[in-house]
Amino acid sequence: MPTGGVSTGNLEACLKLNTVAAVGGTWIAKKDDPTAGKEDDVRQRCKTALEIVAGARGPR
Repeated sequence: MPTGGVSTGNLEACLKLNTVAAVGGTWIAKKDDPTAGKEDDVRQRCKTALEIVAGARGPR
């Protein structure tokens, strides 16, 4: 499970590897986002990640 260096730029490539079941990382919710009122930014990054997952693995 890759957790370092994952971003929207390489998420699809990571997920297309047969040996990768999941990915993680702080790029979805950065440390200061909740206290800085950036919930919409986190929500948008989650939506983008879900779209990339659907493209890499198909809808579930």
